[in-house]
Amino acid sequence: MLAAHRTASVWLKWITSDDQPLTARVLVNRFWLMVFGDGLVRTPEEFGLQGEHPTHPELLDWMAVDFQENGWNLKRLLKQFLTSRTFKQSSARRSDFPDPENKYWGRGPSYKLDAEVVRDLSLWSSGLLNRKIGGEGFKPYQPSGMWIALSHPNSDTKNYEMNKDDSIYRRSLYMYWKRTSPHPMMTLFDAPSRESSCVQRSRTSTSLQSLALFNETQRMETARKLAERLLRDEQRIITGSSIFSPCLLPASQARWSPQLCPPYWTMLRAGSPCRRRMPARCLNRASPQWMKNYP
Repeated sequence: MLAAHRTASVWLKWITSDDQPLTARVLVNRFWLMVFGDGLVRTPEEFGLQGEHPTHPELLDWMAVDFQENGWNLKRLLKQFLTSRTFKQSSARRSDFPDPENKYWGRGPSYKLDAEVVRDLSLWSSGLLNRKIGGEGFKPYQPSGMWIALSHPNSDTKNYEMNKDDSIYRRSLYMYWKRTSPHPMMTLFDAPSRESSCVQRSRTSTSLQSLALFNETQRMETARKLAERLLRDEQRIITGSSIFSPCLLPASQARWSPQLCPPYWTMLRAGSPCRRRMPARCLNRASPQWMKNYP
């Protein structure tokens, strides 16, 4: 046992040493993949001779060394990604830079979030998210009869019993997972089966995904709770992301203000076509002091 411990200790020190460049490069590429949708090495599972060469080898090497020299600080690395000009770019295709696969990062990332993130974001935005950490897995809403159809008659898990408390609103990380019958919303949004290691997930965009977001029980529940939050908190409506948010308030309370909505004020002041599409009742409610600055 002691010999095995020493062997493991030596191995761990070796893979994180300054003389081992592979570990940091693989980690940086993996986190780049998580943020941007694709890695600098497009084959994150294969850094050897059978994998693709990095599109920006100097950048990958610099970030790997910087990651090591700063104590493997993941928070700092992610901040570098999210504040970079590459990430802040528009995701629209550019006529002056033909790159359909965006290998050279001429535009910002645009991709569908992972299945677990889609669910967790809906719970968080609605205020239903249970932030409990650890503990046993939970069984969320699921169509009846799925486990019976795919289970052995003598199986002790053929009957699905959903949790009745607020544990069904925990993060997807803690969801009970049956490999022969995973949760349908996870499968629908390309979550791997967990029968084998998966470095990079496939991404599909189907009409069935949109249909499920409109009709699945938990999505309808989170949408209703989000609507309740917006109606209950008038300040959230005013500072919300919709340009028509003031229309939801009584006329005596609705005010357009550059201080409350600076991005939209700038956009409309510049003569954006959005102004022409605004309902007349919104323009009539707007603050006269703000509207006089309008073209």
